[in-house]
Amino acid sequence: MYLISGDFETAELLVDKAISLNQSNPKYYISMVEILYNTERRAEAVDVMEKVVKLRPTNTVYLLTLADLCFENQDFDTAKKNYFRVLEYEPTNEKAKSKLKSLT
Repeated sequence: MYLISGDFETAELLVDKAISLNQSNPKYYISMVEILYNTERRAEAVDVMEKVVKLRPTNTVYLLTLADLCFENQDFDTAKKNYFRVLEYEPTNEKAKSKLKSLT
């Protein structure tokens, strides 16, 4: 509710608490990524998204999110690496294909 209403400070405190109670739930980390992204802390969002990918390394949605965050941060090499990883698990992913094409 706090995230949706824009109370990012309270949302961050609560999500941080949830993560400390259960560090294996990627959904908590995804909420933190959303908070960090919306508060213009994109580099931190990438760091947290990397933790999500470590928890679920074959989840193409998570890999694509990480790649997109890296792309936005102009870390094009890491973005490319992650778009390729998406295609390893989902060879027909058009978004990953398109982004790779734009990066080459």
